[in-house]
Amino acid sequence: MVHLNTLKNKISSYLKENYIIESIDYIPTVSNLSYGNRGKILDLCVFSIDLRDSTKMLKELGREKAGRIHKAFLYVVAEMVKDNGGKIRKYTGDGLLAFWIGNDKNKISSAVKTAMQIKYLVTVDKSPIKEMFDENIKLDFGIGIDIGEVYVFRAGISSSYSDDSDLIFMGNCINFAVFISNNIGSPEHIEISDSTYNMLNDNLIYSNKNDEKVNMWKSNEVEGKEGRKHKTKTISWYWSVS
Repeated sequence: MVHLNTLKNKISSYLKENYIIESIDYIPTVSNLSYGNRGKILDLCVFSIDLRDSTKMLKELGREKAGRIHKAFLYVVAEMVKDNGGKIRKYTGDGLLAFWIGNDKNKISSAVKTAMQIKYLVTVDKSPIKEMFDENIKLDFGIGIDIGEVYVFRAGISSSYSDDSDLIFMGNCINFAVFISNNIGSPEHIEISDSTYNMLNDNLIYSNKNDEKVNMWKSNEVEGKEGRKHKTKTISWYWSVS
């Protein structure tokens, strides 16, 4: 049984101690962070994906079939993230959070390329994977990407069981990536912050249409939860996977 004095002492130490914050240039795992008053800080590119209408899917298809679709969808997403060098740090039931280093143009471009590849695999008719999902239900999803400073710490209970703890990633860029992934959907599916767009390599900005160089992105503006306006970019283009 947990004693109230134990809870009070632990809460007091969490709320009053000075924290030792270390700047790093790698994406940490649980084993990289100890408990107590320690944290990590770094620039990250945050990739959030959210599968739409999960409640409706569960109601119409039943839990077993809905579960199979979720598992298959998240497998596709995870494989593309890993194939492009991303690190998955959180599954959220309907989606996941993945990260790339956020001060590197090539890595940020890889995150956006991942989003465009997922769009191709799940929404484009010539993708052999799309028809496999379409046999069950037409999927809709949103991907949000932002970059910025992220604070990471380990939360939970210190024990010999890894299930008792996890990493907590905190930052405005995470909140915003999740926010826009929850709001964007078909037909664009992908929305990124202006700061992310400004870090992209040219091959993720421009393509050719009718022998002319065209910008693939459209300017947009969203209102955040705090009422502030945020400039973003959306895209209806995709990146083929062979």
